[in-house]
Amino acid sequence: MQLAKDLVPLGIELWGQDDPRNSLALTNLAIVQAEQAEFGAAQLNFEAAIRLREEAQDSSSIAPELINPIRG
Repeated sequence: MQLAKDLVPLGIELWGQDDPRNSLALTNLAIVQAEQAEFGAAQLNFEAAIRLREEAQDSSSIAPELINPIRG
């Protein structure tokens, strides 16, 4: 989990807080957190990832890679 945690601030440092490229790192972190039963933290990170994608593009076309982990 530490690597997943480290990637989020690295992306923010490289691209800025609101860059949609950070959504993948947030999604990966949320998946790891969900697998470790850290559901509250996972939900927050999934929501943050979706927010970044929605703000970057039309909100009706959320990236499938963000939806699939939620369904699975």
